Amino acid sequence: MALILFQISVPQQATKEPTDGETLLLKPSRLLASVFGYLMGLADFTLTLARAVICQVAVPENRMEVFSLTRIYQCISSCIVLFLSPYMSVTYWTITLAVGLVVGSTTFIIVAVKKNSTADITSRIEELTNKDNDVVNNKCLSHTETSQ
Repeated sequence: MALILFQISVPQQATKEPTDGETLLLKPSRLLASVFGYLMGLADFTLTLARAVICQVAVPENRMEVFSLTRIYQCISSCIVLFLSPYMSVTYWTITLAVGLVVGSTTFIIVAVKKNSTADITSRIEELTNKDNDVVNNKCLSHTETSQ
């Protein structure tokens, strides 16, 4: 949604130079820029949360390290896109970001499907909780057997 809003409200040469050229549909305004900023912030929050979840699911024993590596990858790819943006039109910039989002979402789905089909326990805490429940159940079971 945010990329579409960006595409239809920003002149094609705006990534290369200051311009007051024509836009595809909407005239740029402060309100539109604020809405776009809000949507991009919401998207960033969603992607960060999804990354945290997939790191927990994929590699529960090293989730913090894996999350840090994904943040480094995100920073490097963002720098590349921002350094190349003066050489791209708005359409190419939008397509580049959209392709990155599709690739990231696809790999997220692949990992989530593979992990959901191979393991039911997603963390050590859940594993410990299950062991504690077994201990409690065994104590309750042995207590009821001795009282009879």
